[in-house]
Amino acid sequence: MFENRPELIEIFANFRGRDIGDLQRSGLIRQHALMVMGTIDKCISRIDEPENLAKLLIETGALHRKYNVPPDVIQGYIKFNLENSIQYKKATGFMEFDAN
Repeated sequence: MFENRPELIEIFANFRGRDIGDLQRSGLIRQHALMVMGTIDKCISRIDEPENLAKLLIETGALHRKYNVPPDVIQGYIKFNLENSIQYKKATGFMEFDAN
């Protein structure tokens, strides 16, 4: 994601002023990615529990608001991941699409 939108590096206090290669070597990107994936996993596990899912999403949103992450960045991140997931699934044959 940072390769496609390097300006996002500046949103993260720990990432500011560093290039992508440095962030990758330091493990900071991986650390944040693991937190994100953990939250996604929690969301999936609560998919049939609307109240608990809503609570988790509200808490996650409040945390991002605390760090002044603009809402459009989160929406862009979600879109980026959905598009990449679909492309991956198409490329690997994991997901079959009807040509109609």
